[in-house]
Amino acid sequence: MNDFLYEATIYIETLTAIVASIYYYKYRYSKLKYFLIFLWYIVINESIGKFYIDIKGIQLFEIYNIYIFIKFNFLFFIYWNFLKKKRHISLTKLFALIFSIIYFIDFLYLENFNQELLAYSFMIGSSFLMIVIFFYYIEILNSEKVFDITKDILFWISFGVLLFNLGNIPWYIVRKYFLEIFIENTSILIILSRCLLFIFNFCFIIGFIWGQKIQRHQQS
Repeated sequence: MNDFLYEATIYIETLTAIVASIYYYKYRYSKLKYFLIFLWYIVINESIGKFYIDIKGIQLFEIYNIYIFIKFNFLFFIYWNFLKKKRHISLTKLFALIFSIIYFIDFLYLENFNQELLAYSFMIGSSFLMIVIFFYYIEILNSEKVFDITKDILFWISFGVLLFNLGNIPWYIVRKYFLEIFIENTSILIILSRCLLFIFNFCFIIGFIWGQKIQRHQQS
């Protein structure tokens, strides 16, 4: 079951990257154009991880821990380019800086970079990112975009990211601090995590298909 879900995850991530490629014209004039590179990076990263598990029986925690660093800093970068209020932009940049510092402290001194996922970094990054997404939603709700909110590509991306990180924080907490419970319920927890990944990607797909084209003069 877990192998099937792992493969299904790669398929849905590949589908997401393909859809993003097809609808690239909708967001090529905004900073979201870098999202296409990010999505294909995810596909390559997951494929490498699965290859090592299937062929060599090794789980490459390194590539997933590097992904944590890239993912959060990339998303912080996206949001500070779409946010309008200077205070929100400044806080987002501050969150990115604090996260990066914590990340390097984490893998150098707190957790084993090669043998486990960097749970502290993920939880801190997720917490900061959810705050930033709330900044974005607050700005949308206080703008004219509220009347066409479901046509906003970043709205759907944000929704997927928010659900994924909100749901995965408890997963990391259980894995880090309640190892016995995690071992006893590994299959269930992995299924839940993979389901969150499916939702994460489906939100992206909806955004790229349903979202309106971002014009040259627009940044959000």
